[in-house]
Amino acid sequence: MINTGLYFLPVHLLTPASHGIRFRLSWKFLAFFLCLFSLQLRAAPVKKDAYPSVSELLLGISQSFERIDYEAQLVFVHDDQVESMHLIHSQKDGTQLEQLTYLSGMQREILRFDDTLVCQFDGEDPFIAGKAKKSAFSSNPLVDKINRLEESYTYRVLGKDRVANRSTFVIDMTAMDESLYGYRFWIDKDSGLVLRADVLSGNDIIEQVVVVSLSIKSDLSLDNFNPKLIAVANSANDQPQPKNLGKKPPSQSLEQFESPWQVSWLPKGFTFKSGRQQVRGGEYPTKLYHYLFSNGVTAISVYLLETPQQHNKQQAAKVVKKGSVTIYDIAQNDYRVTVVGEIPKLTAKKIAMSVSAK
Repeated sequence: MINTGLYFLPVHLLTPASHGIRFRLSWKFLAFFLCLFSLQLRAAPVKKDAYPSVSELLLGISQSFERIDYEAQLVFVHDDQVESMHLIHSQKDGTQLEQLTYLSGMQREILRFDDTLVCQFDGEDPFIAGKAKKSAFSSNPLVDKINRLEESYTYRVLGKDRVANRSTFVIDMTAMDESLYGYRFWIDKDSGLVLRADVLSGNDIIEQVVVVSLSIKSDLSLDNFNPKLIAVANSANDQPQPKNLGKKPPSQSLEQFESPWQVSWLPKGFTFKSGRQQVRGGEYPTKLYHYLFSNGVTAISVYLLETPQQHNKQQAAKVVKKGSVTIYDIAQNDYRVTVVGEIPKLTAKKIAMSVSAK
């Protein structure tokens, strides 16, 4: 879903074997919606019935985590499916707490305790899923972000509307070419929260998140959160990471990142944000490289796994499409490339095919 500058974790590599695709999709949605809410798009004060400019709305994006407590019911529409969810957020003494509970389908509950993610599925024991990263909007001047957005999108205020019985301003972001999706946001006039977000391919809605009820709270406490998830989050620093998560090396800047490979093509406006590399042991050791790119709205991860030529025969590409997220995987003679991002299939393919040795 929409990234609003957030960085995707390497979800297809962090997936616990016992949970498979369901964790991947749950985390993808959680990452979208928690960032969507925690990055309040705060409009500058305007007169009643006046329309703020897009610049006023975008420049008002909070550079810090939100300070209000709230409870929301929402629906997530994708791939002809409708999922209902409950979200609560609270900040206590500088600690950010957000919990997403699925109200339909398989039981799923996901907690963000500051930057620690804890998940629980089908009543099984909760586990630490990884770290949630802050939005790119929180680390760089917003003017630079807006200038970068202008490289990829045209945007305008469409007018006013109502969502969850609350007044909203509607912003439309149209991609300048077919390599990216467009977006439309309904921003609560009073709180600055995004109450609806559509991902668009032309005029077609690919994904949609809609808040159906929102309550601003002043009395939320730890008692409102799942105590089992809170306990696991509290013990995160004292317990080793689960074996199936592996040990992730620290991210590196472009200047620090040394790789014999290069990504030669990206949609306009995307820049390198960080990179990781690690060596996987075994009878045939392999090297894994992770490249992260962002345009300030969405992120693209490119994974390159070096493999012995005799163990990685060239194969036809495999594509997984879930809502707006594309996973494009192709094996060449001595390496495998996987592209993950909220981008069209042809864009993912073009990125994967542009990877080559330096």
